[in-house]
Amino acid sequence: MEKILNKQVRILMRKHQNIVQNYLSKLGLYMGQPRLLFYLEEAPGISQRELSEMLDITKEATSVSIRRLEKSGFIERKACTKDRRMNLLNLTSQGYDVVKNLRLNFDEINSLMFVDLNDNDKKELQRIISIMNESLEKRLRDEEAI
Repeated sequence: MEKILNKQVRILMRKHQNIVQNYLSKLGLYMGQPRLLFYLEEAPGISQRELSEMLDITKEATSVSIRRLEKSGFIERKACTKDRRMNLLNLTSQGYDVVKNLRLNFDEINSLMFVDLNDNDKKELQRIISIMNESLEKRLRDEEAI
């Protein structure tokens, strides 16, 4: 039974990812870039190094995404007045527009998974997912204790 459930979860995640990727492609974005844009909205004027740390990704991966997002007109780099070697990152007006669009459409895409579930189904699913999350959380705590 667990093999069937694992397969269904993987299929669900893959379908969701495909829908998200199709949507992002229309905007000229790649997976992972919305997360970067969301962080810049929350923390405008941060450095590339700080952004890498916040996202927990390599400086190289951050650099590639920043270059692409800058080329697309979603973000801009400005030299820090205190340290000219450091660039500060900000969303452009086009970047703020795309973040707003992303939030609306991600909510819509995520809601698609639940559209055919009634309230009782949703409550049961919430209960089951909470149990699954707690099981994984226990494993993480056990691994950290080692």
